[in-house]
Amino acid sequence: MARVRQLRETGLSDLQIDTQVARWYQTHDVLTRELNGWLFTREARAFGDSLDSLKRVTPAQAIRESWVRAVVEGRPAGEVETLSLQATQPGDFPALSVPFTHVRSLNLTGVKLTAQGSNGFLAAFGPLNRLILSGNELTALPEAVQRMEQLERLELAYNAFTQAPSLPARLRSERLRWLDLNHNNLQAFDMRDFSRLETLDVSYNDIASWPEGALESQHLTRLNLSGNALVSFPQSLLEGAHDGLVSGTDLSDNHNLTAQALEQMRNYAEAHEANEVMGFSRAELDRAHRRNYGGSDTESDPDPTPMLIRALVLTTMIVIRTPATCRLRALKTRCKIPRSRHLTPGWPIPQRSWRHNEQRCGINWHRRRIMIGFSTSFRCCA
Repeated sequence: MARVRQLRETGLSDLQIDTQVARWYQTHDVLTRELNGWLFTREARAFGDSLDSLKRVTPAQAIRESWVRAVVEGRPAGEVETLSLQATQPGDFPALSVPFTHVRSLNLTGVKLTAQGSNGFLAAFGPLNRLILSGNELTALPEAVQRMEQLERLELAYNAFTQAPSLPARLRSERLRWLDLNHNNLQAFDMRDFSRLETLDVSYNDIASWPEGALESQHLTRLNLSGNALVSFPQSLLEGAHDGLVSGTDLSDNHNLTAQALEQMRNYAEAHEANEVMGFSRAELDRAHRRNYGGSDTESDPDPTPMLIRALVLTTMIVIRTPATCRLRALKTRCKIPRSRHLTPGWPIPQRSWRHNEQRCGINWHRRRIMIGFSTSFRCCA
């Protein structure tokens, strides 16, 4: 057994190995009983949906297998450090007495847990570096998260937070580097409480003002404020001292931005020869400039001929044989030729033999080449 060989390589005797294996068996029995007790609990309700044991089978198996692979089989850390239970929708997980110290990333997206009912489960994952609790309609963090001292990345998208989550000061100021709160109900955010953040996503909330302390942050490089109600941003943002933050900021879908703010971004794009500034393309900023300060809001067509005329007008060359007959050769063909024997205005003339009505068209037959358009009518002689 590979695991036994690993233990022997660490210097353990056979007796010590037997003792360790016996402990694992006991721990496995405890974990199995706790999961079975949760698996066959009477039907519970969360978010108005019925939660039965069938929805708990898959996550229960995943939890057990994660422990077996890491502890009993001794798999490499890269294979066991992530545990994903997303979208299983079992509701609150059971309290576990078995520690899952091997797990560094835990994904609980859309499992329908509650802040009060998930503390016993989350307490078993103390050494987490990344925790994903998105899509659970949370309004507050579970208390167990407060004790995750090694947490560096916290994702809380698609919940119902109205203010930034409450975290211990040491975790906020020293450990946490990534915070995702997109699609919540935030109306403001204070960066001074999260001085170590490198990435902040508060897109699609109700934030109307620039986050306090964002310009003063020494580590912030990515800031997503798209889809909010921003009206403006600090004037000093685009003055050159914060170019790193500007390149990582997204203000798109903020439809309340003032004309002055948009003009500042346009001037910044021109000065830095940038195709995009904070989520706004150069073309968008140019259109906003024309709309707010006068001028046409339509982009110039690279072809000077109007699109409608190019679609309807067909230039042809007539090679004269006799005054009564002629042969038409289409120089440009853009559309499919209709099956009708009579030409439809706007369609190209096929390369066939036609009889031309001199009186209606008034063509000067003494000219060798005549340019005509579709205002002239033809009749097929086929």
